[in-house]
Amino acid sequence: MAKQSPSKLPKPDRFNPLDPAAIGAILRERLEQEESHDFPPDPFRGAGLYALYYVGDGIPEYQPLANEFRQGRHIPVYVGKAESGNSSYGFEPDYNATNLSDRIAKHADSVAEVERFNGGGNLRLVDFRVKFLSIDDAWIVLGERALLRAYRPVLWNSIVNGFGSNPPGTARKNARSVWDTMHPGRERAGQLPNRRLTLAEIRDRVAEGVEISLIRKDDVRDKRIAAMKRTKVIWSPPSGKSTDKRIHVADERRFLAEIERLGLSVPEYRTNSADEFSLFGER
Repeated sequence: MAKQSPSKLPKPDRFNPLDPAAIGAILRERLEQEESHDFPPDPFRGAGLYALYYVGDGIPEYQPLANEFRQGRHIPVYVGKAESGNSSYGFEPDYNATNLSDRIAKHADSVAEVERFNGGGNLRLVDFRVKFLSIDDAWIVLGERALLRAYRPVLWNSIVNGFGSNPPGTARKNARSVWDTMHPGRERAGQLPNRRLTLAEIRDRVAEGVEISLIRKDDVRDKRIAAMKRTKVIWSPPSGKSTDKRIHVADERRFLAEIERLGLSVPEYRTNSADEFSLFGER
């Protein structure tokens, strides 16, 4: 039998154990085996990863996620991490600190502010469950990325951004995040409408994002994410080099409608309809 040329032999795919997809699958399986806890959980020591799950009934757009959780399929609304805090300086990580527990409690404070808003906002602490996984610092950053990839799109990490961000400054021209527009009540929220989306547009996008997150095939989810509609910016702050410090309004109709909905005073602005930015193009 004639020997085949090596170039014509089949070549199986090589398995990379450090590939984010492989790590994500391992971490996802391990995290889903963990017990879910009240939000926030009782304090504990350690660093690692955590996932927040919506199980309430107050937000219609989130209801499919709650239904899936009750049926045993746990799809997080938010994924995060908390490192030990000192390993980057070459010191041995201190896993006796409560970094992970403290990080989760900080998020619970945000939800509690919404819950207290005007006698009762649209989120409650009992609407959530949390799972956490204590792991070595070396895997925490990579692990968070892997989980985000495994569960994509993770609603509050991408579509409803702003939940885990640091408080903005107190300037009057700060915009509300998508999260603070969807869930009003945090004192730290900006004083002007979101720069890219109205509340109605956010709700439509959330419903679509939840629908995509329930799809089981990765390639189908990726195609749907790529096909999500783009939205032109509503307004933008003035250039730092400009002498005109009025905000630039690209879509006056949407801007004024949001100002009225929020009961805000109309700030000084100038129209700038020639400026067209895409939702993903301007950061």
